[in-house]
Amino acid sequence: MAEIERWVPFVLNMTGLAVAIKVGISRLTEKNVWKILTVVSLGMYLLVVGYLVFSPTPDSYRAVPASLFRFGSIPINLVPFRYIDTGFFLNILMTVPLGGYLFLIKHLKFKQVLLFGVGVGTAIEFSQLVYDLLFQISRWIDINDVITNALGVVVGYVLVSLLKKSAIKNIVQLFEYSSQTKRLKEKRHR
Repeated sequence: MAEIERWVPFVLNMTGLAVAIKVGISRLTEKNVWKILTVVSLGMYLLVVGYLVFSPTPDSYRAVPASLFRFGSIPINLVPFRYIDTGFFLNILMTVPLGGYLFLIKHLKFKQVLLFGVGVGTAIEFSQLVYDLLFQISRWIDINDVITNALGVVVGYVLVSLLKKSAIKNIVQLFEYSSQTKRLKEKRHR
């Protein structure tokens, strides 16, 4: 497969992301600089994450332990907490901002946040599997990534929710996309 074809998943995801940012901004009823900044910075964050998780890696399989289960040529780790390395902790850090953005966009119960985090991790790993089968992006599938992605989302959500209860709550509220949604619902019920 040509090198350029391996970039198709990344390009497709980023095109979808550009459309989502445009829709997100168009749905803002309060178009102020802070809420637009929330949507645009979320888009930039997702662009970086998209690059990290969907760009092809030339040597990804070289460091894979031989004991892993394989689906075709794709290595898969289904055993939690096996092969913990620096990447384990970096995966947590990668999704902490997503949890923060989730709080700014929609206030949820803890269980919903956890399910969202697991859903994100599962979606990334499943997408990598499909993209690897179709475009040979040389990614390996790892249950630890699902766990760490979920943990990062929860940590980010909790951190921003604590900031919302702190002395800087007014600053956090400026960036909240969810606060405009709440006010719209209150207006409809009057």
